[in-house]
Amino acid sequence: MVASTLPELFTMAAPGASHAMLTLTKLDMTTTERAFEQGKQAYGLQNYSQAVDFYTHALELLRSELESVILLHRASAYEMLSKYDRAAEDAKQANPNNDLIRPDPYLVRANTLLLQRRWHEATNIYKRGAIIVSNTYRQRALLVDKYQQLTTFTQKYNQWIAETLPYEVVSQILSYMSTTDRVQLASTCNFWRNFIHQQQGASSLWHTIHISEMASSSNPENIGPLLYSVALDKPKAITLYRSDKDDMAILHKVSQKILGIANDRRWDKLEILGR
Repeated sequence: MVASTLPELFTMAAPGASHAMLTLTKLDMTTTERAFEQGKQAYGLQNYSQAVDFYTHALELLRSELESVILLHRASAYEMLSKYDRAAEDAKQANPNNDLIRPDPYLVRANTLLLQRRWHEATNIYKRGAIIVSNTYRQRALLVDKYQQLTTFTQKYNQWIAETLPYEVVSQILSYMSTTDRVQLASTCNFWRNFIHQQQGASSLWHTIHISEMASSSNPENIGPLLYSVALDKPKAITLYRSDKDDMAILHKVSQKILGIANDRRWDKLEILGR
C-alpha cells in the first residue's frame, strides 16, 4: 500500500509547478486607476459617500489584481528555493479570504502544501477552488481533478493505517487526542467518521468530554456545534474548567448551554457536569 500510494501523492506536486499555473503574468493597473479617478471625480462633486465606495473598490482591486499577482509570483520563487513554508504563506496572503475567482491562488497554495506533505490542507484548498473559481477558467477542471485524486488517496491511506496497525493501537492513539481533535478528525472523511463513531469500543472515546479542550469554550455559541458533533454514544461526564480570569456570567451561560444540549441529545447517563 505505502509503496504504491505514497509515490502517487509525491508526483502530484513538484517544484516549479506553481509557476506554470500562474494565470496573470503582467500587472494591469487599468481598472484600479479607473476606480481611483472615479473616486476623485466623486469627491470633486462633493459626493463623498460615492468617493469612499470608489476608493474602497480601488483598494480591493489592488489586492486582487496587483498584490495577489506579485505574491503568487514570489511564492513560485520561494518554491524553487525549497522554502515551501514561505511559499505557502505568500500564496495564503494572495487570497486570504479564499474568495478570488481565479484558479492560480488555489493551485499555487495547494502545490506548496503538498510539497510539505500537508495533503489534508491541500485537499481543502482544491475543494474551495473548485467551488469558487469561475467556469470560464479551463484550470478549474484541474482543481476538480486534483481534489478527487487527493480524496481517493486519503481514503486509501486511512484504510492502510487501520489495516496495518492493530485496532487497539489506533484506539489508544485516539484516546490521547482531545475532544476537539477527534471531532475534527471524524469530519475529514467517511472512513474516520465511521471508525471513531461506529467501531466496537468507540463509545469509550466519548465517556468524558473536557470543554476546556474546545476552541473558544468561553463563548456559548461555539460550544453547540462541537457537542452536536460528538458521537451519539451517551457521555458519562462533561467537565468545564475555568481560570480566575473567567467571567462567571459567561461560564453560567456555557453551563446552561451544555445542559440544554445534553437534554436535547438525551444523554440521560450523564453522571457528572463539573467545573
